[in-house]
Amino acid sequence: MKRLLLLATGYLLLATALFAQSRPSPTQPLTLLVSAARTATGTSTTTSVWRYSTCQVVLNVTAAATEAGDTLDVFLEKSADGGTTWDTFTHFTQVLGNGGAKKFIALVSDGIAPTLTTTYAPKAHADVAASAINQGAFGDYWRIAFDIVDVATLGNQSFTFSVKANCK
Repeated sequence: MKRLLLLATGYLLLATALFAQSRPSPTQPLTLLVSAARTATGTSTTTSVWRYSTCQVVLNVTAAATEAGDTLDVFLEKSADGGTTWDTFTHFTQVLGNGGAKKFIALVSDGIAPTLTTTYAPKAHADVAASAINQGAFGDYWRIAFDIVDVATLGNQSFTFSVKANCK
């Protein structure tokens, strides 16, 4: 009997250890765009998000020291077809060139149903207003897109920023 109890306890400990390793941590930090000084429009690499249902996405602008008219617009895009088609679903608050350091947070969830009554077409950057989040299915992949505009065409536009997410 003692042997059976020890064997059962051993299996229970092994099963618990294996189960704990297979579960993701309560929140998983993701770097969507590393911090760097940027002077032109661009996109990040793709990040797989298929296993998450809620994310807190943080745009961290550490330097915006150009002219007031220079602007930075940062977008969160999703793809449900492996990265062929990109749909803009979050547009962070626009950052001005003389705005200094700032942080913006977007809470996105695929558990909130979009308000759609017909078929859905992917949105371009211009279709999503600043400070807007279009909730709904995450898709399989995300990427960050950013538009940098130099208003006076002096070539001095520069924004240092990163985008990170805590997901679960």
